[in-house]
Amino acid sequence: MSKVVKLSPDKLQCGDQLILKNHLWQVACISGPDRIGTYDVSLVDNYGNKTQEIIVEPVTLLM
Repeated sequence: MSKVVKLSPDKLQCGDQLILKNHLWQVACISGPDRIGTYDVSLVDNYGNKTQEIIVEPVTLLM
């Protein structure tokens, strides 16, 4: 059974599954924080689509 939780970006790890904009993504790479506290996150979905997001606020994590 899956559980959905809110998580701050400093706790993210490669392989985590995020729900962003009603779509499930897996964290491929994360870097940060930069000098203003943002994290650059590379994501990939089950179809091989890739995207990058800049994250500052808590995200929804599927556990």
